[in-house]
Amino acid sequence: MYQIKNWEGFKGPYGEDLADNINNMPFKMEEFKLPKVIDVGDKEKLAKAHEESEINRDFNKLEFDGEVVFKIPTNEFGKQMQQKEMNWYSNVDSKFIPTIFDFKPNEFIKMERIYGLTMAEAYKLMTKESQILMVYKVISALKSISGDPIIPEDETWYSDVKKEVLDKVLIRNESIAPLIKGFAPNGVTHV
Repeated sequence: MYQIKNWEGFKGPYGEDLADNINNMPFKMEEFKLPKVIDVGDKEKLAKAHEESEINRDFNKLEFDGEVVFKIPTNEFGKQMQQKEMNWYSNVDSKFIPTIFDFKPNEFIKMERIYGLTMAEAYKLMTKESQILMVYKVISALKSISGDPIIPEDETWYSDVKKEVLDKVLIRNESIAPLIKGFAPNGVTHV
């Protein structure tokens, strides 16, 4: 991964592959290894990688063993999220959540493997009429939870957006800090 725009000292033509111009570099490049990186642009490699495990986020990974899934935290944030997830599973009565077979705090959740599509994947396969009906059902279900729609105050809305967008991006940036440092030596100052 690399990106260059008007790099002072670069003698090669812009718009070409950096590897083709490595001899024109004014200094030696430094490599930062990213453990277990999968080329997500190669669908066949990605599908093969997902047969045995799946890394969707930087704070946890999934390992598959037949009909069982092991959800494993990969850092401290993952351990915090694991506790919240277990709290959710233990307090929700639904046929749509997986059966939990075993749990070791800070180590893993062993759960039933559910084969299916995410709502985003299923939605794309629906007819237009089914899509409209599904949105109506979701809105109706949300209304039935509290009776009246809840319209948050601007301050709450901005706070939630900041947490879900800005803060999460910055946390993820911390997890790849050595890579970012190679492109932004002074760090990421804004998103």
